[in-house]
Amino acid sequence: MATPLSADKLLKALRDEGLHVVEHRSWRTNNRNH
Repeated sequence: MATPLSADKLLKALRDEGLHVVEHRSWRTNNRNH
């Protein structure tokens, strides 16, 4: 399986494609694997 993108790399990829990104508070550190 591929290594997941970091939050910064994901945002850069989306913005490079011309998307407007709105960030939700603490989404970068939220771990859904609990």
